[in-house]
Amino acid sequence: MEEKVFSIGKNKKICLITDLHYAKEYDLSILKKILDSVSLNKPNFICLSGDIIDYADMIYDSSIDILKDFIKDLSKLAPVIVSLGNHDISNIKNMPLKNIKEYPNIFDVNAWFMDLNKLENVYFLNNKNLVRGDICFIGFNPDFEYYKKEDNKLFIKELDSKIKMNKKYYNILLCHSPINVFNPLTLKYSKEIKKVNLILSGHMHNGLILRCFDHKGCWGLISPLKKPLPKYARNRATKIIDGKKIDLIVSGGIVKFSSVNPKYVQRLNHLFKPSITYINI
Repeated sequence: MEEKVFSIGKNKKICLITDLHYAKEYDLSILKKILDSVSLNKPNFICLSGDIIDYADMIYDSSIDILKDFIKDLSKLAPVIVSLGNHDISNIKNMPLKNIKEYPNIFDVNAWFMDLNKLENVYFLNNKNLVRGDICFIGFNPDFEYYKKEDNKLFIKELDSKIKMNKKYYNILLCHSPINVFNPLTLKYSKEIKKVNLILSGHMHNGLILRCFDHKGCWGLISPLKKPLPKYARNRATKIIDGKKIDLIVSGGIVKFSSVNPKYVQRLNHLFKPSITYINI
């Protein structure tokens, strides 16, 4: 298990876990390694920022109870804050990637994640806020339509219509995809992005950068939409807007090539270690 650490402050520690891509016949040793890492590092909060399941109809499989038990075990270590990614709301198992469709019964998917709120110390934020002291966590879940092209105008519209933040808090935005958060148009026209202090993302699978080249920078080789050299694919980036600093942390993610990929592609996972990110704020 690879652990990356970023220091913004000293008061609290956040564990960021993304891109579990839980599916049938999952390697359960990965879940144990995550629990061991979190137990050792003792964060104040644990954030699951999207692509928790690999495809939407996974919620109907009996093995999904293992995932729920894993989240329950995490919650015994620290409060667990959950938001969604594109895989959580799409049904792409055994379908060509070019034919990705929104799962027809998205209400069932939301209901499964909403049910996590019944677990002690677990908070699924469906475009909602959670305040703890002077920190406010915000779970941003855009519609699946956004993920088809990750259009910047739609991102701004979704963010500003679904999310409301208060500047008096240290605002932490769980936003699965980082692709548009630092787009110049977002920084210029979005009212809500200007209120954010820290953005926690995944989605990019570390830009598929091998560990030996992962020491500096935040660019990647390719994005999930097959665009080359994405600018914000890993590590930490910072912007100053109107004299205010906004930090973006992009976790490398647990699984790089999930079960929706062909078997020969999944074998490439051995080139990349599962990655957890810890942020001192």
